[in-house]
Amino acid sequence: MNRLKKRRPLRALAAPRPAAGPAAAAAEVVAGIGADPEKAKQLTQAVAEQGEKVRELKAQKAEKAAITAEVAKLLDLKKQLALAEGKSSDPPPQKGKKK
Repeated sequence: MNRLKKRRPLRALAAPRPAAGPAAAAAEVVAGIGADPEKAKQLTQAVAEQGEKVRELKAQKAEKAAITAEVAKLLDLKKQLALAEGKSSDPPPQKGKKK
C-alpha cells in the first residue's frame, strides 16, 4: 500500500489551472495594451456629443435611416472608448428574460 501512495502525484502540488477560459485571457491582454487616458477623455467627449445628436434626431422624429446611421457611429465610438480605457469592447450581457 505504501508503494501506491508514493507513485500517485499529489493534487495539491499540481499547478493551479486558470478558472476562466480564453475570453478572460483576451480581456487581460486588452486591458494591458489599450489603456490611454488622454484618448479616453477625447472619446468620452465624442460619445457625449454623438449621443446628444442621436437624442435630437429621435426628438425630431427624423428618418429611421438617418437615426440608424448616427447610432452606428455612436456604437463605434463606444467600442473605441472601451478599448482606450483598457476594457473589452464586447457589449455587456443583456439582463432580462429571453423570449
